[in-house]
Formats: sequence, structure tokens, C-alpha cells
Amino acid sequence: DSILMAESVENAKHNLNILTEVSKKYGLNLNREKCKIIIYNDTENTKEIEGIKVEENVKYLGVTIDNKKDLFKTQREMIRKNAEKYANMTHGIICRSVNKILMGKTYWKCVILPSLLQNIGIIKFNQKEISDLQTIENGVNRKILKGRNNTPISVLRGEIGSSLMETRFISNPNY
Repeated sequence: DSILMAESVENAKHNLNILTEVSKKYGLNLNREKCKIIIYNDTENTKEIEGIKVEENVKYLGVTIDNKKDLFKTQREMIRKNAEKYANMTHGIICRSVNKILMGKTYWKCVILPSLLQNIGIIKFNQKEISDLQTIENGVNRKILKGRNNTPISVLRGEIGSSLMETRFISNPNY
């Protein structure tokens, strides 16, 4: 896998030609059907460059990158949707277990959270998005412990051994 970056379509064509020539010297070919191009703020509505299709977004190393000013909007939406989906599956996962609390904690903390929060170090989340994820996790904790609606969230988090969602995000004021 590789990424080529260019400031113009002409530079992109030039870079692709160089890559194609150098690759041939080493017996490698560019598979143009598997390649994707993303153009940020494309005003010309370009459909392809050198036989490679221009896409609205691409998935690279598990992260969806959009061709908009907000590069990771789709990725953040997918994280929230997956969190909701897995939260809804929680009851079905733990109801068959003898030790529901241990199974629920293990399922959420060791399986779901790592998969949801993978790559969050490169993605900027706003406070509402983090709060939404916290609300989903609070619901999961409530399901695991069979807590009532008026059970304080701090009690649920304490029993599960769960930190606040906001502490899992890297904050960089210069980002």
C-alpha cells in the first residue's frame, strides 16, 4: 500500500507516471482497479485520473477518509452507529452467561471498546460526539448491572470499573 499526494491533477498524473515506471523496473504493476483517488474540494468534478477512479471517500488502514473539509465525518458516524449496534447486542450476549457481570464487562471493555476506539488518536471528536458515546456506554453499564433508571452513573461506572469516555480521547489544542 502507498499514498501519493499532489497539489494539482497535473502533479498527480506526473507522480502516477513516475510510480508506474519505477514499479515496472522491479516487476511490479499498478492495479488501477484497486487504486482509488480522493480529491479535496474538487471544483472540476474530476471522475478519473490516469485510469484511476476518483472517489468521495476511501478506507485506508481501517479509517474512512472523506474528500470534504471534515476528513473523518463518516468514520465518526460509523463509530457511533457501531457503538449503538453493539450496545443493543449486549443483552443477547450476556443473558446466556452464568456470570453476567463478568461476561458483560469482558465483552464491552475487552472486545467492543478496543474495536470502536481504534485509530481515535488521529480523529478529532467534539464534546457532543464524546458525550453521545458516553451515553451509549452508560446504557451498556446499566444493562450489565441491571441498574434502574435512577441509579447514579458514577455507581454503575464504579462497579464496572469503567473510566469516563472523554479520558480515552487524546486532546491536542493545536489540532
